[in-house]
Amino acid sequence: MNCTICGDPIEDGEPLKRHARRDRNGGALPPGFTHKRCRKRPSTVPFITSWSSELTGDPAVLLRPLGGIGYAGEVASDQDERGVLWQRRPDSPGVSRPMYGKVHTGRQRRAMTELLCQVCGGPAAEDHRGVLWLIEDNREDYEGWPEDLLTTHPPICLPCVGRARAECPHLEVFLAPTAAWSC
Repeated sequence: MNCTICGDPIEDGEPLKRHARRDRNGGALPPGFTHKRCRKRPSTVPFITSWSSELTGDPAVLLRPLGGIGYAGEVASDQDERGVLWQRRPDSPGVSRPMYGKVHTGRQRRAMTELLCQVCGGPAAEDHRGVLWLIEDNREDYEGWPEDLLTTHPPICLPCVGRARAECPHLEVFLAPTAAWSC
């Protein structure tokens, strides 16, 4: 077997890490393996990453008498302008340890609505082509890609593109992540 980071063979008895991989459609691929020496601790904690201090039990979701769902003791920030109920999460970035695989729903929501970079939280790159998004290359699966693409991943700024591609395990498991500009 070969390392999915460097491509070199992994020798018998050499420390390795097994990780799940997905194809463009979300289907399972055979597991990938990496050398211990190839994995580096990320130098950046993305803006949208949850911290262990922010993980709490979710409040009970209730059916409303007039339809829809909500929380008991609901506050205005629990729903967006379309009435979509969002997870409640405390906001304490930088406190305790980062939970790289868990997105903080409040910061993700803010990054999407204000077009903030998912990595640094600053303004996303924008020019005459539109806003910059780092997405999986699914052009063969969707007609009109990327213009008609919907994504839960916030946009990104130019200085963070290289860092994200080098450090983000999510991008490692997808085939050919690419940058796309859209309005």
